[in-house]
Amino acid sequence: MKKPPGFYLMADDFLGGTQGMSAEEIGAYLLLLIYQSQNGRVPKCKRRRAQIVRSTLKRSTALWEALEAKFEADESGDFFNARLAKDVEKDRKFRINASEAGKRGGRPTLKGSAKGSAKGSESTPTPTPTPTPASKELGGARTCDEDQRSALPDDDGAHIAPPKVAARAKPYPLDFEAFWNYYPRRVHKGAAAKAYAAAKRKIGADAADVLLEAVAAFGAAWEDGEIRFCPHAATWLNADGWNDDRSQWGRKEESNDDRVQSTLDSYLAKRDGAG
Repeated sequence: MKKPPGFYLMADDFLGGTQGMSAEEIGAYLLLLIYQSQNGRVPKCKRRRAQIVRSTLKRSTALWEALEAKFEADESGDFFNARLAKDVEKDRKFRINASEAGKRGGRPTLKGSAKGSAKGSESTPTPTPTPTPASKELGGARTCDEDQRSALPDDDGAHIAPPKVAARAKPYPLDFEAFWNYYPRRVHKGAAAKAYAAAKRKIGADAADVLLEAVAAFGAAWEDGEIRFCPHAATWLNADGWNDDRSQWGRKEESNDDRVQSTLDSYLAKRDGAG
């Protein structure tokens, strides 16, 4: 599978262009640029942009107001950063040219080089590289990165394999991160991610939008509720919580004291009415 085109982040230009932005705005801007480099355009849909910048709909709307000047709209209403689009296209053409050059013929083979040397007049001597000060004795100074990448001999002359670098944990999908930010009780995230993927398969088309709209309402209903009574996200998803009666969301169980007081009030009302 071909990797999407890359782009170079010019440090000086980026720092100059983001002066006056907050750290949150810079982070959102960078996420939008990465998304554009891989997908071509930043969507006009506000909910999708909220997922991309990993924020709530309300907060992402405020961030977009600060960042919109960095983007232009195309004929479909989607957005793109003009400079990034130009750099990505330049990178794409470079890769195509490099691929075509490789198909036409690469470096000369060892056999071909040997023939050229025999002719004498057609061969060009290879210049001897001048060693840098760091490589004059004992191979020169090594960096920590070089030690990690290469095998080093031990005292017996055998080679020790470089230490294995632990694999990075796979990040959660952007649409799940947006769902998670809205959910009022954020515990057991791994189980919630699995249940979320299963719920998307069950819903089908527009599943991410359906779940995001439902969880936003669910979270708002629990703003004044006792979170300890709120079900875990995996439980809510596995029970098709997005289809529940929303008038029941966020309701607390009546405590024993409340029930006693209600019974007493009812008895006193009947007694006073009989008298």
